[in-house]
Amino acid sequence: VDALTSDDTVDGGTGTDILYFSAVGTQADADFTNVTNIETLNTSDVTTGNTTLVLSTEAAEAGITTLNSQSTGTTDSITVQAGFTNALTINLDQTSAAAADAVSIDASALTKNLTVNAGILTFANGVNIQAGSGTADVLRFNGTSNGTAASIDVTNFETFEIDGDTNSSIVLQDSNGASGLATFTIDATAITTASKTSTVDAALEDDVTKVVYKGGAG
Repeated sequence: VDALTSDDTVDGGTGTDILYFSAVGTQADADFTNVTNIETLNTSDVTTGNTTLVLSTEAAEAGITTLNSQSTGTTDSITVQAGFTNALTINLDQTSAAAADAVSIDASALTKNLTVNAGILTFANGVNIQAGSGTADVLRFNGTSNGTAASIDVTNFETFEIDGDTNSSIVLQDSNGASGLATFTIDATAITTASKTSTVDAALEDDVTKVVYKGGAG
């Protein structure tokens, strides 16, 4: 669809169904009022223009559990409010670091678990990915030379996970792990080649009780 309003009725029926926005624009939660049996939402796959998306009660009732942010070279904004009562997986662009860095995700009000598959996210200045109060929020990313910038807002996660067999390096900031968290986990077990290396600098991560590193074969 180009755009969705509360006047539109969409029923995906049985199976795993995808609602695809073919154009950029602003979609409020109320626009999903008459949407049912839709499990996956795809934003527009474009290189210009921005998508602004708010998910809350109506989007949850529509059945959405997966969001694919497909645009490249744009600055998309995704807000997940407290009324969204499903666990949510958000997949960012897996081939473009600039595209992954440009998507803003504010799920700070979400009480369910958030998984973000962030591909080759670089943790550049201005990156904004906020998890909420779920107890198993996971950020998956390539992990290649991620010297995490001090001005990023990547917060409230319980686990950072390297998602592939690659050399990996990351410098943590204090806000990356959820404040007061007993254990913040860095999972590098996907590294299966002995010659690959993975390093983590956790000196600045001060508001969790401990950081646990799970190493791979390197």
